[in-house]
Amino acid sequence: MKQRLLQSHKLICKLALMGLFIVMGANDAYAQTAPPTGQNNQYFCSAASWLSAGFTEPGDTFDELYLYGENLTFYSDQALTNQIPVTTVLQDNTTYYVTQTVGGVESAALTVEVTDRECGCIKKPNFESYDGTAATNGYVAYDESYQQGHKTCGGSTALAANYTIGGVDSGLNVAPVSKGLDGNTPLDRTNANNLFSEYSLRINNGGGHTSPNGKVNHVTKEFIAGEVFVFNFATIFQNPSGHDYDEQPYLYVTIFDENGDKFTSRCVVSQTEDCILFGQSGGILYSDWSCLKINTLPLIGEKATVQFTVADCTLGGHWGYTYIDDLYVGDNIDSDCDAPSFGYIAMESVTSNPTSLDCVVDVAGTVQSCGDDINASVPFPIEVCGTIKTPISNGNAPNLDDLTLSITQNGVQVGTATNPTILGDQFCFSIDASDVNVSPYGEFQISSTVEYTLDCGDPYDLVITDNANVDICPTANCVAPLSTCDDTGTGIGTFDLTQVAPQIRGTDWTAADVDITFYETETDAIDEVSEIGTPTAFNNSTAYQQNVFARLDWHPQGTTTSCFYIINIELNVYNDPLVNLPALISSCGPGGISEPIVATPTNITDLQNVTYTWERNGVLIPFTGSYYVATQGGTYTVTISEQNCSVTKTVEVEYIEFEVDLGDSLVDLCGTGDDYTITANIINDNSQPGIDLNQVDYVWSTGETSQSIDVSVSGTYSVDVTYRGCTETNMVDVNIGERPEVTLNGNQVICADETAQIVATVSNFNESEVEFTWYLDGGEITGEIQSSIDATQEGTYSVKVNQIGVADCFNDDVSVDIEFYENAGCVLPQGLSPDTTPGQNDCFDLAFLNDRTGIDNLKIFNRYGRLVFEANNYSNSFCGMDQDGNELVTGTYFYVMDLKSEDVIFGKNKKGYIYINRQVN
Repeated sequence: MKQRLLQSHKLICKLALMGLFIVMGANDAYAQTAPPTGQNNQYFCSAASWLSAGFTEPGDTFDELYLYGENLTFYSDQALTNQIPVTTVLQDNTTYYVTQTVGGVESAALTVEVTDRECGCIKKPNFESYDGTAATNGYVAYDESYQQGHKTCGGSTALAANYTIGGVDSGLNVAPVSKGLDGNTPLDRTNANNLFSEYSLRINNGGGHTSPNGKVNHVTKEFIAGEVFVFNFATIFQNPSGHDYDEQPYLYVTIFDENGDKFTSRCVVSQTEDCILFGQSGGILYSDWSCLKINTLPLIGEKATVQFTVADCTLGGHWGYTYIDDLYVGDNIDSDCDAPSFGYIAMESVTSNPTSLDCVVDVAGTVQSCGDDINASVPFPIEVCGTIKTPISNGNAPNLDDLTLSITQNGVQVGTATNPTILGDQFCFSIDASDVNVSPYGEFQISSTVEYTLDCGDPYDLVITDNANVDICPTANCVAPLSTCDDTGTGIGTFDLTQVAPQIRGTDWTAADVDITFYETETDAIDEVSEIGTPTAFNNSTAYQQNVFARLDWHPQGTTTSCFYIINIELNVYNDPLVNLPALISSCGPGGISEPIVATPTNITDLQNVTYTWERNGVLIPFTGSYYVATQGGTYTVTISEQNCSVTKTVEVEYIEFEVDLGDSLVDLCGTGDDYTITANIINDNSQPGIDLNQVDYVWSTGETSQSIDVSVSGTYSVDVTYRGCTETNMVDVNIGERPEVTLNGNQVICADETAQIVATVSNFNESEVEFTWYLDGGEITGEIQSSIDATQEGTYSVKVNQIGVADCFNDDVSVDIEFYENAGCVLPQGLSPDTTPGQNDCFDLAFLNDRTGIDNLKIFNRYGRLVFEANNYSNSFCGMDQDGNELVTGTYFYVMDLKSEDVIFGKNKKGYIYINRQVN
């Protein structure tokens, strides 16, 4: 037998005793007629399911469903437009719609979804068809005389003759009977616990119940075994006095396997001590309607046959007959037989003890419904669990005398388990390796036995047993959960599953004793499909937490054991703390260090229990928070841990303080024609550690990034000097000027009351681009800033010219002299004294007039009118001498002067006199 989990298929039997039928409420459109009665989810067996057990039966139709109503109509669509016949072969996982018609009014539909059972199949279990007529299809009857066939609690059809089942309520020995009362007892003829039951099958004594016929009748029915076989029955016997036990009427029920071998049997003999029977006057014993449940788990999925045998007494004068109704084949949980007449025991699971090996997967929980029985492959310690039901007693309550479990190997008992835990109708035995006296692995047979004492006048024992085969594997070890860390935030990690193999084997086993393979699901591990191909680098498919399964196929050296079981391996993926810290923190001076180091993970909301460990220069810091303020330079490390994941970050903290020197803050350059080089030099370096000049960055206002730049244009130049994030700035003003080229309009001689205009001409600038400063004899003339100046004084005039904004770049020295004429008053002289005052009034000085207007001709006459001097272009050449160079005597002389142009004072011609005074005179 193989271990399996009893699955809750909720098979709906058409048994009145179930009491589980659902009546669907009619809607307004069908208010006059209620829908049919039946479960919304029902099971059937397809032709393939029948064939799997060796039957050539057609697939089940609506006739095999448990539906109750009048004039049933079947539809394939919810709109009730596509009517289908009752003979429609049902399809797996299909929904059908069923109505009933009463008084010509059709009801709303009952919705029924059907599922192929694959096992636990039987046809006509309640002896009627969907249309309410009796049906005994598939039931085979046999008949023989009591002399030949009476074998108390026995019976065989081998020598019996086939017998035709009679019609409803016929007088034949095997026939269906309709609802009504039994003629000899207060019993219903149909299952009293199923209000919908219309027919049962009566076996034996068809002659009006009062006429013994001295017969033994058999009825057989084939089916596909499920977990249990259940039928409901009521049996009636005469109980004649003076008859031995072996002479009495009896009911005998036998289950045969697919080979025709007896699997199990139950028997009721007419005797007053049997607690299932009631007594009645007239020597009649009868059992009330009850269910009889037989554990067919070892036969599940196989063809099986039930045989009902009912016999009169051996003397032929006393009768016995039995009604059977509502047979059931399927899962125990759906059998609705909670009070089986003979009691019941079934071992339903063999699992590893969860308190000792909680990692072992309950393989039974994954076996398909129609698998073998509980042929378990598990290691010690194990738990064997199942169900027991107390037999019916119409007298004193049964007493549970004993519930034991025996363990055999190769036909030899090797252990016994007692003192099970019992909770309601569930029992569990715990078995350890020490409970067997042989090696604690290999194939074992286990047998559970429950013994009841019943006392309804004469105590007797009722013993019920169940058997199973188990293959006990060697015991391995559970493994600790595997974990890995994820720095992507996806919850997916990579695991080496093979690292658990040494833990599983422990010290008792080697790799030669067990093959370990890995799977993502229990089912895959059991079926050995979809093995994990690369267990050394497995990526979990479910984020953060996933269970995978190791299949242990055992073949210990020197043994014939070959079994497996599955253990669970827990995989956990933890988030790596994601921390963004700079490798270097530079604290920029002045003022010392106060730098926060923030180690809070960016994925803190995904983490559960984060811890922090800090060090400076390898020395532990007594601080466990995420926000640390560094007040000293050095190498700081922080380890951030979460679960089994941690990350360590290192931060270098340094102090930087320096200044930038560019030389003079103002540089004036004039007319050199050369570029000027500005160099940024670091001075007053107080950094710790000192500045590495190879890591200094320079950014000038010009965009250049070198330490020095050459400039040829005036301006303010600044530089940002950065070292590891700390920046100092300095600037310099550079004036680069072109020397103005300046000329003046020449020296001038003027009259004392005249003004001389001096004009400075700049040849290489526009006048608006320069500025002027005038000087007289080296002293600045206040307020004179134009390109020209009006000079009214004698002296040396000079000018300094510079480009605007270039204050110190002047022109080369230029100057003019302004002199007054010797005839400073610029008047026409009226006397000469060449000899009397040397150096004064020596000559007739008309230089000012010649310069101003030009003297074309000057004639001087004596008083006699004789021309004594004449000169063209005269200026200052007449000094009291005649034309021949002779001194003229003292006296008055007259002149006539022709000017070259009209003079503003003297006009074009001028006449006058001049007096010459000689000292000698």
